[in-house]
Amino acid sequence: MSTDKGKPRALVIGGSLGGLCVGVCLRAAGWRVSIFERSSGTMDDRGAGIVLQSEVLTLLERLKLATCADISVESRERQYLNKDGSVASSGESQQFMTSWGALFKSLRNGFPDADFHTGSTLVNFTAEDRQVTARFENDREETGDLLVGGDGAWSAVRQQLLPQIAPEYAGYVAWRGVVAESALPVALRETFLDKFTFFQMPQPYSLLRDSRRGRRYYPREAKAQLGLVLELPRRR
Repeated sequence: MSTDKGKPRALVIGGSLGGLCVGVCLRAAGWRVSIFERSSGTMDDRGAGIVLQSEVLTLLERLKLATCADISVESRERQYLNKDGSVASSGESQQFMTSWGALFKSLRNGFPDADFHTGSTLVNFTAEDRQVTARFENDREETGDLLVGGDGAWSAVRQQLLPQIAPEYAGYVAWRGVVAESALPVALRETFLDKFTFFQMPQPYSLLRDSRRGRRYYPREAKAQLGLVLELPRRR
């Protein structure tokens, strides 16, 4: 099957980072793409403290969606702290930190509103030799040449293809949070500024990434991101 314009059509299930990434890439390759996201309205920000990988930056720059300076802040040093807050060890380590919101906005700005459909929950799909049909809860049906499952950990596409596969507890819990930079004492801000910081304990460990981007990505005030990861015993 192909469209009236002679372009193949892709149906992408899921409109978060994975689905959007597939969507902008397929459009750049000449496909007609429709994204179907089950959430309604504006998608919430998922926090900061994401290392900007080189492959992601290359994609955004080649598609002219963002530059490194647009979506990240530089971390020049990696350090490990003692229990009393003193520095146990440190060394040069250049990395760039970004946020879910910055990545989402960059990708979303590169995808047309008319082809991004919110409030669309997939019920099932059927595939024939030359086309695939997706059916949604609102009785909507869409047909295309390709269906992509980008709908996350509880993927409806995966559930239909591989019903025996389900998320499994990995043995640890990650606690993540965002702290307003202005709420931190000056000395504490200086400890973390431009650094990727770790504190290791016998079982859990914590890390802090400086993810400040001012008003550009955070509407009220600049923030620093603090992530705490606790490794807990696996439940049998």
